[in-house]
Amino acid sequence: MRSDNSEYVPLISVEIAWLLGSWAISFVLLGLVVGFGRLAAGPLDIQLHNRYFMLSVGYAVFPIFVVVATIVTVVRGALGRFKSNTIKAVLGLLGVVWAFLLLVVYTLVQNLH
Repeated sequence: MRSDNSEYVPLISVEIAWLLGSWAISFVLLGLVVGFGRLAAGPLDIQLHNRYFMLSVGYAVFPIFVVVATIVTVVRGALGRFKSNTIKAVLGLLGVVWAFLLLVVYTLVQNLH
């Protein structure tokens, strides 16, 4: 049994590349929703009832990224029958991110009332 982790370096690079691709897809989806010119203009202005939020583009694209990355990783894992430990690790990290994101949304909803 080998003690070095050199065989995992290419696998991690592949997972990072897939996550970066998911990030790019998220920017394209947000650009299609709000307009690419609006993305380049700076912060996004969102009005919910009587509350007004200003979000940077990075914060606005993050929830879309979490959804896209989860879908892409689940499909990749299902096609490979979840044999890859790196895909399992990425799904575990995405699960933690989902929990954090849901906690933030819950806190925002509680503060709106």
